[in-house]
Amino acid sequence: MLAYIAGIIFLNVAFFLGLPKNTKINGVSVGGLNRKQAVEKVRQNIKNELINKQLQVCAGDNIYEYTYPEITWRDTLNNDIKSVKKSGDYTFKITYHLNGINEVISAICADVNKNAVEPYAIFNKSGEPFTYIEGQNGYSINAVKIEQDIINSINGSFSPVVAEGVYISYKNSLSSIKEKTVLLKKFITEYDEDNFARSSNVKRACNKINGTVLQGGKVFSFNDTVGARTQANGFLPAKIIEGGRFVDGLGGGVCQVSTTLYNAAILSGCEILEFHPHSLMVGYVAPSRDAMVSGNYFDLKFKNSSAYPLYIRASANMGKLCCEVYGKSDGAKYQFLSALLKEIAPPPPEEIEGKSEGVLVKEKSGAKSEGYLLVTKNGKTESKKIRTDSYSAVRGVVVKGKKITP
Repeated sequence: MLAYIAGIIFLNVAFFLGLPKNTKINGVSVGGLNRKQAVEKVRQNIKNELINKQLQVCAGDNIYEYTYPEITWRDTLNNDIKSVKKSGDYTFKITYHLNGINEVISAICADVNKNAVEPYAIFNKSGEPFTYIEGQNGYSINAVKIEQDIINSINGSFSPVVAEGVYISYKNSLSSIKEKTVLLKKFITEYDEDNFARSSNVKRACNKINGTVLQGGKVFSFNDTVGARTQANGFLPAKIIEGGRFVDGLGGGVCQVSTTLYNAAILSGCEILEFHPHSLMVGYVAPSRDAMVSGNYFDLKFKNSSAYPLYIRASANMGKLCCEVYGKSDGAKYQFLSALLKEIAPPPPEEIEGKSEGVLVKEKSGAKSEGYLLVTKNGKTESKKIRTDSYSAVRGVVVKGKKITP
C-alpha cells in the first residue's frame, strides 16, 4: 500500500516538475516547463496555427469557407506527456475536426443538389392552349466522399475540397409532352350574341367549364361542373324547351353549351355515359347531335377512357360557341353522322281570337333520326349506331281578328 501511494505521489510531483531541457513537443519548446504548462503551451500553439488556416469546400458554383472555431481539434496530451522522460523531439497525435460536419454537409447538399425537372406543359384558359417548359437536369453531390475529403484536408495540408457530383438526366422529352397535348377536336356552334340573357347564360356556362382537366379514367359531369342554373349562380331567364314548347326559364342557352361539348367529347374518343335529346329539334346542330341538360336529373356525362389527361376549353365570343378537347390521340379518326329517318309535319295550327291578327306560336316540324359514329383506325372504318331520337312537332298558334257582328 505504501508503495502504491508513493507511486501516485511521484507521478503528481513529476507532472508539476519541469521537463528536461531541449524538449520539444510537436515542434514547440517546452524544456523547463512543468507538464501542465507544457500542455497549455502546445495547445496554444495549435490554436494559433489553426486560427490562420482556412478550409475551402467547392461545391457546384458555390464556395464555402470554414475557420476556427468551426474547425477545432482533439488531443490526448495530458496522457501522452507522461511518456516524456528525457530531452528530445516528441510528436503526439492531434486530430482536427469540423464541428457538426454532418449538418454542414447536409446544408451544402441542400444548396447544391437539384432534382431533375421533367419537361411539362401549362394549360392555359385563353391564348395559346399550352405553355411548354423545357426539362432540367438534376445534380447530386457524393456526401460520403466529401466528408472523407474534408477530414483528410484538415488533418493534412488544408487543401481545398472539391465536391464530386453527378448530373441526373430527366427522362421525358418535350416532344413526348406535346404528343399528349394535341388538339383532338374543336366543335363550334353559333348563338345570337344580341340576345343578352341567352348570350350571358352561354358565356357563364363556358366559364365554368373552361380549363377543366379530366384525368385518365375519370368522369366529367356537366351538372357538377356548371352547377345549378339559378340566379344565385349567375344565370338569367331565357328561352328553354319545356313540355314540348319554347318557354322562358332560368339558364336558357345552357343546353347549347352541353350540346357543343357533347359533340367535341364524342369526336375526341370519349365514352359517353349519359346524354338526353331535346323534345324538340334545335337549330344549332343536326338531329341526333344534341345533348339536353336540366336540373340535377338530366346530365351530360362522359369518361376519359385513356390513361392520359384531357384538357377542355370552352369559350363564347361574337356569336361563336367553341369547345376544344386536347390530349393524346388514340390514333383513330372520329366522324358523327346524322341520319334523318322521317320528318313529322306539325298539326293544323290552333286559331284564337285577338285584337290583331298574327302568329303567336310558330309551327315547327318534328323528326325521327339516328346518330352514327364512324371510327377509322389502321385503315379500317367501323360504323356504329349510337342513338335513335324522336322530336315532336310544334303546333302553331294563329291569332285571328274578332268578327264584328253587323
